[in-house]
Amino acid sequence: MNREQQLEWEARWGRPAAAAAVGAAILLAGSFALDTSLRGTGVSDARDALQEIGGDITSRIIIVLANVVAVLAMAGALTYLYRATRPRRPETPPAAGVLAIAGPVLYAAAFVALSLTQIKIGREFVALPAGFRTVDIAESVIADSALRTVQLVVLGGSLALGFAYVLISLGAMRAGLLSRFMGILGIISGVLFVIPVLGSGPPVVAIFWLGAMAVLFLDRWPNGRGPAWASGQPEPWPSQMEMARAREAQVQRAQAEPQEPAAAKPRRKKRR
Repeated sequence: MNREQQLEWEARWGRPAAAAAVGAAILLAGSFALDTSLRGTGVSDARDALQEIGGDITSRIIIVLANVVAVLAMAGALTYLYRATRPRRPETPPAAGVLAIAGPVLYAAAFVALSLTQIKIGREFVALPAGFRTVDIAESVIADSALRTVQLVVLGGSLALGFAYVLISLGAMRAGLLSRFMGILGIISGVLFVIPVLGSGPPVVAIFWLGAMAVLFLDRWPNGRGPAWASGQPEPWPSQMEMARAREAQVQRAQAEPQEPAAAKPRRKKRR
């Protein structure tokens, strides 16, 4: 694929990639808002956690589906960014392209397994008589379940997704497709997918990054996106100072250009 074909491909698939990024951001925000509303004042111990999970199965399933679709949509945004980065920076490892798809799929599958295990434990705990719903019994139920094993599987999916974010964001930043700020933010998003294995924190960074990617893919970036997007070659994303100097130079050139004199208006003949 030559440079013109690459740029044509990016223009054609920019909108679908932006739609995937926006969809992922919206679903992540919605699922987190619903999960927060269900938690109420918060979970203080294992008993509260199991009662919260087993108390409203329908809402819990909605949260799981929203997260799964959001993570799968990330594959579209990550793959597009990888496909745009690789021709400009061949040093980007091909494994990043594989992880762009495999990472979200593995993470989604592991998240489903974890959620189903939590729902099963929660339902069993809620079905116990009120007198048996103690903190000690809740901890015992969790210890006797397969939850710990499933959490290790989730860790593997989190690592795959996190590495996809890190490798692709780093390569895109070095190719000039992402600014330094957005590249670092993408790397942080990947790290945060690994650290809170159970998704205990708000996915604010990932939501912001995905929304910004949608704006970038649609070429609606404030003050324009980096020159590498138009040239098809690796070019550093200009800093704020460089962009300000470029705008100032453009204004000065416009002011220095001689303006064409306005055409003389035809004189009207006086009537006698």
